[in-house]
Amino acid sequence: MARARRRGFLSPAFFIRTKAVRSGILGNSRGWRLVAAFIFGRRLLKKIMGGVPQVVATETLQPGQFLSIRTIDPRTERR
Repeated sequence: MARARRRGFLSPAFFIRTKAVRSGILGNSRGWRLVAAFIFGRRLLKKIMGGVPQVVATETLQPGQFLSIRTIDPRTERR
């Protein structure tokens, strides 16, 4: 069974983010600054790269049918 995701000011992630901002970004602690860069950099990369896969098509196969998946070669897109 999946665990419920804890959100809000009681979650450990909130305390880590708060400490990273206060001590690392606003303060001069190099270790907490690296923690802040990791946390916020990861979040930024997810936004840039698109963290959620996009569903292109959904099909139901009948017995005897098959599915062939092909991709476009990235080198041909650049040309």
